[in-house]
Amino acid sequence: MLRSPDKLPGAAENILAQRQKWRAESAPEEINYFGDCVLISNGNYRPHDPILVISVDKQIMKDHNDIGNTVLLNFLQEYIPFCENDTSVAVGGVK
Repeated sequence: MLRSPDKLPGAAENILAQRQKWRAESAPEEINYFGDCVLISNGNYRPHDPILVISVDKQIMKDHNDIGNTVLLNFLQEYIPFCENDTSVAVGGVK
């Protein structure tokens, strides 16, 4: 189920918490949580770069055509604002 509007403040709080963990340099095994998803670094990324090459569990996305999966959409709803340079940006206008 897609995150309901009443859950957006919690998502915004999570974005801020995950930003505090974000490192200036990539660190192998660094973990960030977004919705029901766990993002584990392989240590080979550019911080705050929204372009990722990722592998996902089938529970997140069954195949390439499963782009409308609510687990994936909830992840993106937190991850994209997380990557913004403006640290005041949060989900759904919630700051």
